[in-house]
Amino acid sequence: MARIGVKRGGLLAVLLYAGALNISLAGEPVELAPEKDVTIYSANAAEQWKGEGAKNSIQLGSNKDGKMRVLMAWDFKGDAAKPCGAAVLKLQTDECWPNKDALTIQVHRLLRPFDEPAASWGRSVEGDDWVNAGGDFDPLPICGRHLTKKDEGKGGKSIEIDVTPLVQGWQAKRIPNYGLALTFAADGDSYARFFSKDSANAPQLQLYYASAPPKNPDMAAAATLKPVGAAPKLKFEVYVANLNRGLVGTAYKASLRARGGVGPYKWKAEGLAEGLALGEDGVLSGTPAKAGSYALTVTVTGADGKMATGKLALEIDAPGAKPGVDLAKADPGAKKPDATAKAAKKSGAVDDE
Repeated sequence: MARIGVKRGGLLAVLLYAGALNISLAGEPVELAPEKDVTIYSANAAEQWKGEGAKNSIQLGSNKDGKMRVLMAWDFKGDAAKPCGAAVLKLQTDECWPNKDALTIQVHRLLRPFDEPAASWGRSVEGDDWVNAGGDFDPLPICGRHLTKKDEGKGGKSIEIDVTPLVQGWQAKRIPNYGLALTFAADGDSYARFFSKDSANAPQLQLYYASAPPKNPDMAAAATLKPVGAAPKLKFEVYVANLNRGLVGTAYKASLRARGGVGPYKWKAEGLAEGLALGEDGVLSGTPAKAGSYALTVTVTGADGKMATGKLALEIDAPGAKPGVDLAKADPGAKKPDATAKAAKKSGAVDDE
């Protein structure tokens, strides 16, 4: 959404906009602390430091011993879920030693969720590893901010990063909200420690609705930002968590699933039984009009344009028959429903909507 100007309509336009969103100008900006934040460290690839997510600090670093990155995530609720005009990530330094002028903090969108207690350089959630050690995130930064000599010291400095494109994408549900990753753009003996959500100086995501944020001369031009590693090669596949037999004249509903790739997904199908339709969200529904065995070809497309295809069998029984509960077999065969659903949820790679 474009920022709100005051050239036409002046203050009245601003007040009407704020009123439509039911947001108080006195409370601008709306500030949100992260739901979770954690440091991951390459020297602890297999196991996170015990209790790291509950510490009072989060850290970025790059030196001969390894690299540190920060993962953060927010849950947008209430007024905060409404599309904002601008968004700024505000971090408070505990200690900052860039060790070179114009070192850059880069912001990347995460492509998979993480659990704060379990996240490490090698692991995303309990029982499942990142595809790329160090986090599965878009290697091309969305935005960045220079750290300069004025940011050095034992703390008390405010580091503000304009993250508007990322936050607006989350709020509009154009991209899934798994959170963000902070990285340093260059290697070297550099270090920055910020206060975490568990401290009195927690990070804040500042949402602006009726005004523009202060200008930030330290923001890095997008064209100067450097990719970090390669894009995660997530296996993209179709599978079915619960596709039962149907009955002519009886309402039918089932949800198709995909895992891997980049959400949100869009679905389509060929070979459907008369009376059934597959929505873009993967929900198969309707009232079957004709009994028979149907061979479905379903295609799911990720937000990055990549596609996966699966072949599913659906049985529709004639009136009077007792519907079964057999899982339709994907090609190749699917696991049992419970095992499939549990494994998928555990991996964090399932589109549950």
